[in-house]
Amino acid sequence: MQVFSLNGETALITGGGTGLGLEIARAMAQAGARVILVGRREEVLREAAASIGERAVWLTHDVAQVERADELVEQATRVA
Repeated sequence: MQVFSLNGETALITGGGTGLGLEIARAMAQAGARVILVGRREEVLREAAASIGERAVWLTHDVAQVERADELVEQATRVA
C-alpha cells in the first residue's frame, strides 16, 4: 500500500547528488515522481541519477548564481 503518491509530479531537488538531497530524491522517486537532481558536480549528479533509475535526470547548475535562475527553470522545463 502506498500512502503517499507523487505519480505524475516532477520534483526539482537542489543538492540532489549527495546526502539529504539525494535521499529526498530517492523517496520522491519511490513515491512516483520524476526527479531532477541539480548541483555543481556533473559526475556526482550522473552517478546519483543512475542509482535512482529511470525516474531521475540531472542538471548542472550553481543555485548561488541567482542571476541565472531563469536558465535553470528553462532547462528543468525542457527535461521534465
